[in-house]
Amino acid sequence: DARPPRQPGTEAAHHNQDDKNVKYGKKILGSNSKIEIAIDNKVWHAILENGKVKEIVPGAIKGENFNVYTTMCTLHDLEEQELTLKEAVKSKQVTYKANGFLNRIKVGFLNMFF
Repeated sequence: DARPPRQPGTEAAHHNQDDKNVKYGKKILGSNSKIEIAIDNKVWHAILENGKVKEIVPGAIKGENFNVYTTMCTLHDLEEQELTLKEAVKSKQVTYKANGFLNRIKVGFLNMFF
């Protein structure tokens, strides 16, 4: 297999499928998505397949469904459970942009209820 080794966040997401942050993230991002993540000044990308993280690796990705923006401090707070993803989104410590018509409609619909 020529894929790069998994990053630590990949394992955490796989083993915490019932975690409320993982569930909230799935509500926004869906089960099958390409996500570009800007953490401070570095860009990563993640691929979700069937509700599981397939990979998280450095670098941009073409055709992303979502762009997510945050800081390393916020990720640390999420990992240490000092902050929930829902709180981070509400306080704008994590922001995201949906790409594509259907993703924008889905996010708009979710924003009405969450």
